Amino acid sequence: MYRLASRVTVFRDSQYIGTYDVNGITNADLIKAMVGREINDLFPKPEVELGDEMLRIEHLSRTGFFKDVSFNVRAGEIVGLTGLVGAGRTEVMEAVSGITRPDEGKVFLEGKEVYIKTPSEAMEKGIILLPEDRQKQGLVMSWGLGRNVTLPIISKYAKSGFNDEKAERELSKKLLEEVDTKAVDIFQPASSLSGGNQQKVVVAKRLLRK
Repeated sequence: MYRLASRVTVFRDSQYIGTYDVNGITNADLIKAMVGREINDLFPKPEVELGDEMLRIEHLSRTGFFKDVSFNVRAGEIVGLTGLVGAGRTEVMEAVSGITRPDEGKVFLEGKEVYIKTPSEAMEKGIILLPEDRQKQGLVMSWGLGRNVTLPIISKYAKSGFNDEKAERELSKKLLEEVDTKAVDIFQPASSLSGGNQQKVVVAKRLLRK
């Protein structure tokens, strides 16, 4: 898509879709032209009954990064943390997921206080971080998609110093298909994918931990 004077031209999948008057087309119609679907079809809002409290953060602080952060998350709920760059959103998530250690505060899972010292401990307890920089923190860009997916539990496929590559390939293929990754095969390097598909690989890797 590009803008020319007061008109906007839309291309989708290398095909010309149309040219529209900027002042005569709504955002919803422009989005439909760009993606080929109604905006409500893209982001349906399902009715979800909220369950028990799964995670509670009380008065979490880390000197120089954030102070006195408290929130809770119930089953079936999505909670968003917002703020300007440097406000401490990322640092809060890193502290909850064991990448850094907070100076104060408590973390509760299903009502029980937990002490998380490393990302491995967080993952064992069911807390998974999808990093905001997928290329530097979420993927090994030169590796194939399959090996990227199974990296967190690679030791489970090791037998006498050798990997059970068949089982590893089958599992990674299944997970990549579940998140609808657009790729030639599981051996394709992560660097060759679009940004959206790279993010799908990161999600597939996290689904591996159930």
